[in-house]
Amino acid sequence: MAEKPPCTETGCDRTSYARGMCKKHYNAWLRRNPDKTEPKAASLEEMDLLVYDYEFLRSMGFTVVQACKRLHRRPVTVIGYYRKLGRPVPQSLWAANERLQRKVAVY
Repeated sequence: MAEKPPCTETGCDRTSYARGMCKKHYNAWLRRNPDKTEPKAASLEEMDLLVYDYEFLRSMGFTVVQACKRLHRRPVTVIGYYRKLGRPVPQSLWAANERLQRKVAVY
């Protein structure tokens, strides 16, 4: 069996595991790039439906975070949908996004 070439990262002499990198550098690359494909942008119709669904969930008593989780979207994404559709962003959505960003920054 042929030997694998060394890792392509500068200063690393481990054997390559995937994409020319050793296991350590490949796993670090994966953490930085979990989705190796470009995400598909939502069309305006999809954004409109998601905003409608978000508003419906909120009217049914879901919290901002629960509604976003139900839609599989982060609050910042829903904020972007409101802005692209030219609608005013609810204050509760801004507040939830701020709380989540502070929570992430602490860890």
